[in-house]
Amino acid sequence: MALSKLYPEARSVWAWVKAGWHIALGYVVGYLVMLALVGWHPHPINDRAVAASVAPTSAAPAVFAR
Repeated sequence: MALSKLYPEARSVWAWVKAGWHIALGYVVGYLVMLALVGWHPHPINDRAVAASVAPTSAAPAVFAR
């Protein structure tokens, strides 16, 4: 930031995007290749989320049991 006073082109966002568009494109392409190779496997963050999302299948809810 201190050197941007000496170099006015450092303050131009458009100049940074224009000069480095290939970096953003490479990031997106790399992510899509990784997603194609590995696949999408979302998982819960902790064990409590797993316990809360798994409902017991052997017992009927009390509302329907007669």
